[in-house]
Amino acid sequence: MSYPARLKSLLASGPVIDDRARDASDLCFDWFKHEASLASFVFRSVFRDLITRGWGAS
Repeated sequence: MSYPARLKSLLASGPVIDDRARDASDLCFDWFKHEASLASFVFRSVFRDLITRGWGAS
């Protein structure tokens, strides 16, 4: 399954808080690491910012 499809599936499964925010951040980091593009960079940046703002706090 492609990174965008995996991200879509993850985001469709409920609110992006706690573990789901961390999972999305990790997925986007891996996506950017394997396929550096504008899209992967933007998603990686957004989710890392959310984690920094406390959205991934358990």
